[in-house]
Amino acid sequence: MDVRIISMCVLVSLQAGCRADDEIVEVSARGFQSSAGSVYTRWGRGDCPNTATLVYSGIIGGSHWNQRGGASNYLCLHNTPVYEITTSKNNEKRGKIFSTEYEGDFGPFSSLNDHDAPCAVCEAKQRATSLMVPGRNSCPNGWTREFDGYLHSGEYRQYRTEYICVDKHGSDRSGTAGDIFAASRIYPVESKCAQKGGLPCGPYRDAAEVTCVVCTK
Repeated sequence: MDVRIISMCVLVSLQAGCRADDEIVEVSARGFQSSAGSVYTRWGRGDCPNTATLVYSGIIGGSHWNQRGGASNYLCLHNTPVYEITTSKNNEKRGKIFSTEYEGDFGPFSSLNDHDAPCAVCEAKQRATSLMVPGRNSCPNGWTREFDGYLHSGEYRQYRTEYICVDKHGSDRSGTAGDIFAASRIYPVESKCAQKGGLPCGPYRDAAEVTCVVCTK
């Protein structure tokens, strides 16, 4: 049996030492491992892969694409929000969060252009660590692939956001379409290689969309 022996000292203070009658507790190392798990966001889908359990599904939210203030990151907003104290009018002294649209008219996302993007928060049980690997569509040895896709961010001439890995089998939020001005946006990311000031050409291709993968272990 895989058992780890842990000495449990009842300390009167941080300076106190262990007594002769310290309790010895046998704890299964397997027990620790089985209770561990990691949580990650599946951007572009409202469900989880069969390797994980759905915590909640939602909508990708972010700052307006043409406003310089607010936050730079994307959030997975719950589909059924709960409000407490609110005001009934727009207030300039607030941050603003909007739904997020697919943009860029690229490959697997072409049919989703200008549609709102969903998301899901997923739990990978018994795997305590999650990792997003940009530039790859497979996981390192010993890791479980949760999903793979393409790196996305805000458009480079607009205000800065962050890089997220959007599932290549992306879907949209039902009933959304049309280039809505008041929205956050995500675009596929291209690599830029150059002899000076760019990524190394050879392993990286110029103007090529960058893959990504989310892994757990």
